[in-house]
Amino acid sequence: MLTPAPAATPENSTVPPPTVEATPEPPPLPDGALEDEPVTVTPIPDVCDISYPTMCIPVGASDVLNCADITQRRFPVEGHDSQNFDANDNGIGCESR
Repeated sequence: MLTPAPAATPENSTVPPPTVEATPEPPPLPDGALEDEPVTVTPIPDVCDISYPTMCIPVGASDVLNCADITQRRFPVEGHDSQNFDANDNGIGCESR
């Protein structure tokens, strides 16, 4: 008569346990940023025009750019608007297409 094989237990199992790979940690958020907020890149002084704090328009760029030349819309404009993105001077650039 055949005797049934013993039930598999962790001690006698030949199937290796599943491996769990660590999920890489995301890079840290800037101080004061919340997870649901987009992160704003600060322009580099002397390289990016500080009038456009959420994107980089090169300092001294000639007045050849207009809203049709860029993809950004409804962005903050501060101080002198050398590109005239904020035609109505309300502090918001390229409000319409």
